[in-house]
Amino acid sequence: MQNMEIDCITPSVAEFVDSIRDQLIQRVSLVMPLADVLKSKGMLQKEAYAIIKAERTPQDKMRALYDALDAVGSAAKAVFYRALEDQNPHLVKELLKGMPS
Repeated sequence: MQNMEIDCITPSVAEFVDSIRDQLIQRVSLVMPLADVLKSKGMLQKEAYAIIKAERTPQDKMRALYDALDAVGSAAKAVFYRALEDQNPHLVKELLKGMPS
């Protein structure tokens, strides 16, 4: 049942994650905890994780993370969104407020 719910919301979640890309690249400072969640859920391969980890700045880590998300697709973006919501709830709430209705 829960997987069916995820499948139904995944496209809109993926669109939201894509629409706030620039803002997240600039504003997320702790990227590795997000990458850890994605890796633990099988949404991030070892190579992609290593690339993210090797980047020096949080902005470059987020760019690499987005490259990995784009390669994996909507399901990974849904997992990323949930991890972001868990780890940065105030940022997510602020970004949702800024979205057009």
